[in-house]
Amino acid sequence: MWKRLEIDCFSNCYSVEEINCIDQPIAGAASYFNHENFYYYCFYYSLLSNWLIEFDFLTLRNLIFKKLGLELKVHQIEESSNFIPFVKSLLDKKKPVLMVPKRRTLVYDFLFGDQNIKSLHGFLVMEYNTKNPVLVIRDVAHVESSNAPYGGTGYGLFKLCLKEDLVLDIWNKSNEIYKNYKEKNNDFYKKIFSIEKTGKSHINNYIDLVEDFINNYDLSYSRLSHIISSSGTLNQKIKDTNYYQYIRRRFYKSLSVIFDIFIKYFNLLKLNNQKITKFIKFKEQYFKNRDLILSKLYVSALRGSVISRSDKTQMIQETQLMDQKLYSLINEIYKENHKQ
Repeated sequence: MWKRLEIDCFSNCYSVEEINCIDQPIAGAASYFNHENFYYYCFYYSLLSNWLIEFDFLTLRNLIFKKLGLELKVHQIEESSNFIPFVKSLLDKKKPVLMVPKRRTLVYDFLFGDQNIKSLHGFLVMEYNTKNPVLVIRDVAHVESSNAPYGGTGYGLFKLCLKEDLVLDIWNKSNEIYKNYKEKNNDFYKKIFSIEKTGKSHINNYIDLVEDFINNYDLSYSRLSHIISSSGTLNQKIKDTNYYQYIRRRFYKSLSVIFDIFIKYFNLLKLNNQKITKFIKFKEQYFKNRDLILSKLYVSALRGSVISRSDKTQMIQETQLMDQKLYSLINEIYKENHKQ
């Protein structure tokens, strides 16, 4: 018999280039309580990642979950013998479980055991078998060679059946790594997370979401603007391929989620094709501008040159202008369709 918390696979949705391999499972867990929560969460994650000051792991996610009537709760498990029973107890209470291990501890990943891999990874535990020692996890991105339509691409929360001792081994090996860097990884050392319903959601449809965006968010100064202003001191980091790919994912590719959600909102309004076409053309301009700015930062870092103050000011102004145009477009459409 299976104890199961069922969610959609969300195949052919967002890739890990748009929403990372930890926050896609978190979004998936939120969808257990309301299918559309997946999209609401991804929207807010992209929004806050681009236009909000930095927060620690738990605080940032709970800023989003508070809007959805949910909470990401952390649980400290000191003894590994308690790990599997505790996970099952959470599932019995209909609370999805999130684990954030080190990627190199994942026995099903092609980079398993590679000591050079420092990255984290997230997956959900959503099922267990009451008769046999088997857990079912939901994972994105690292299901390589699965022969599934989107296997290994970062599309879809795939099901994997694993023996309990394999999941426990992932848990134990990750904690051994975290233990050696306890100050850096205290968000995850001997910890798992549950996603729990705590109240009523304030976001029940895409109209609520856009209204919240209009009334409560300011796009006047983005995190990208901060990167531009600090580009000289960040040259060493920016010219590192991994770091540059990270800022492209965060400040370029993740924004496709925001535009996608706005299109969903337009479709809900049954907005005329002319206005949707106008928005899509603006989207192309927006991404072209972001691409040019990020490319300038990278080229400058590779050359070891410092971008002049006047050029930085111009880049920041261009960024702010496009952000303001985005806000104005959405605000205009919202007011036209929701007159007081």
